[in-house]
Amino acid sequence: EAIPGKEADESLRKATESLEGNLLIGVLNSIGIRRDAGAVELLTARLKDQNGEVATAAAVALGHIGGSDAAKALQDSLASAEPALRNALAEGCILCAEQFHASGKATEATALYDVVREADVPKQRKLEGLRGAILARGDAGLPLLAEALQSEDKRVFQMALGTAREIPSKEVDKALATEYGRAAPERAAILIAVMADRPETANSALILKAAGPGPKPVRLAALAALGRVGNESSLSTLLDAGLDTDAEVVQAAQAALGSLPGDGINQEIVTRLAGADGNLLRLLIETIGQRRIDAIPELVKALDHPEQPVRAAALIALGNTVTPKSLNVLIAQAVAPKLADDGAAALAALKTASVRMPDREECAGQLAAALNRGAPAAKDAIL
Repeated sequence: EAIPGKEADESLRKATESLEGNLLIGVLNSIGIRRDAGAVELLTARLKDQNGEVATAAAVALGHIGGSDAAKALQDSLASAEPALRNALAEGCILCAEQFHASGKATEATALYDVVREADVPKQRKLEGLRGAILARGDAGLPLLAEALQSEDKRVFQMALGTAREIPSKEVDKALATEYGRAAPERAAILIAVMADRPETANSALILKAAGPGPKPVRLAALAALGRVGNESSLSTLLDAGLDTDAEVVQAAQAALGSLPGDGINQEIVTRLAGADGNLLRLLIETIGQRRIDAIPELVKALDHPEQPVRAAALIALGNTVTPKSLNVLIAQAVAPKLADDGAAALAALKTASVRMPDREECAGQLAAALNRGAPAAKDAIL
């Protein structure tokens, strides 16, 4: 198979004259791998071989070789073949069509895909034919895609979702939005996820609206999608969801806040600290820690907040963000917390920060210097 030149092709072709059974099948497979166009005639003859496995190997080999002659042989045989051989013939047609499509011969590819999807062949081949027919048609295939998205057949629907991810056209997003508008919540949630897989053309406004109050499956999918395709305009919606009473909604919102794209997101989160209080302040601080935003002065200020959950969130955020120069802030909180309720959170944050420090020796030195400044329990923790 790896030897270059026509001599190897001729050798394999000649071998088919005297071999049979598994040896013949192996040679036919090798001919297909080498894509020997000179073997199309002998492979076409083998489509009628009494040994079904030989005929199957010949069909697949023709598919690998591709071209008009191979495609015609496969298509002609598919129309009258025994049921046992149709799967291989359909596979060969799909392989030929893929080569046509890749080489810019969309008309030939479309015709062959249509033959397969309309033939009496196994379901998987029909699905492959439908996928190819949509892709080869370009924007003209969108009605077929829309029809598949509406199908009650789960496998057809799943194929349509995968195919939608492959087409860069903005028209696909319009088709997805149309289907979303009439889909049940479970399907609508899946459509939202597909939209998020198309970040360059995703309908951000639709996703943002879906992230508000509404059917829970849709809302969870939309919140997750915002973490990938959202922007500064998504921040308020995510913060509102992060304060919801439903734990799953809160979890999805927090995950999205941690990954929300946009150059101005971090600064906007820090800016909002000034006017926030209570649970919103806590959520903003948690997001700062999650995104590892450089906001140490603001976090240190929050350590004096009267509410313990806010102080605990600030300590955890400091554990995720402090630099070696500001590690002493956490050390001070750990060895001598201002309030007893903060001791455990301060020690946990100090441990997180210590693991993160780039210079282990410097970190150990700062910790060792604090050994004699705290209570026995703090000393144990520092050790």
